Amino acid sequence: MNKKTYYNIRKIREMNDLTRDYVAGELQMSTSGYGKIERGEIDLTISKLYKIAAVLGVSITDLLFFDVSTLFKNNVNETSVHQASPEANTFFDKEQVVNLENVNQLPINKNR
Repeated sequence: MNKKTYYNIRKIREMNDLTRDYVAGELQMSTSGYGKIERGEIDLTISKLYKIAAVLGVSITDLLFFDVSTLFKNNVNETSVHQASPEANTFFDKEQVVNLENVNQLPINKNR
């Protein structure tokens, strides 16, 4: 296995908010033994990889090829685009109020 696979195992576990103890228990192994898997100190068999994928709720393909860094970049970009600061929201609210006040002050043409 390449280092990325071991990194993906750890990151996917963390993203699922699972502890090493929990995953180790589900795999019927010691926590320290599971830690060695995440650190890449143990060569994984295909059957062990399938078991890890099942516990983490992902496919074996996700463990092998998942690009965690892309996910984090996308989350940061989406958050940046969709969330305005409270100050910006206040600015827009004030601007809308001023615009409404200006509309209310326009003369009304009764001939229409």
